[in-house]
Amino acid sequence: MSNELKKKRLVILISGTPGTGKTTIAQYLKKKYSANVLNLTELAIQKDFILEIDEERQTKIVDLKKLLPFLESFIPSHQDNLIIEGHYADVVPDHLTSVFIILRTEPHILEKRLKEKKFSPSKILENIQSEILGACTSAALETHEREKIYEVDTSNSPVDETIKTIQFLIERKPPTNIGKINWMRKLEESNELLRYFP
Repeated sequence: MSNELKKKRLVILISGTPGTGKTTIAQYLKKKYSANVLNLTELAIQKDFILEIDEERQTKIVDLKKLLPFLESFIPSHQDNLIIEGHYADVVPDHLTSVFIILRTEPHILEKRLKEKKFSPSKILENIQSEILGACTSAALETHEREKIYEVDTSNSPVDETIKTIQFLIERKPPTNIGKINWMRKLEESNELLRYFP
């Protein structure tokens, strides 16, 4: 890590569809940057920021009117490097963010991972459709400066290689690579798009 990064506190956002590796990557980055990790869903549960549970979609609805003021207060007062992970990390205000990493996974591989997590067929399809459409990236672009956002493919690379890629993005801040990952085009070329959008 450069001396400049040692002086400047980092707030790293990690987003991505469920199954793309957010929690695993966050734990590796925690060691690399001596950072604390904040999982948004776990935080919402601990602080009683859950509005309701959507049984049909098997998801918890977070009360942003409670979560956002907490983040606005907590992040500036936190002294150490901070990693905030969650598929809705875009809710973290842009002015409090150093870099925004969005993990992407090829649909076939993501499908296998979600099956291993015992997701229901409808939940698997919903998440794969979100991944194909780049929903997390679209959400990030609505709320954050484009040049802070990077997409990282976690489909096949070993974790240590993925971490090296992310470290490069955090420390060197190259031009954004948004748009290079395009599952829609890949599925159209292989005539498999209808499998996920019947």
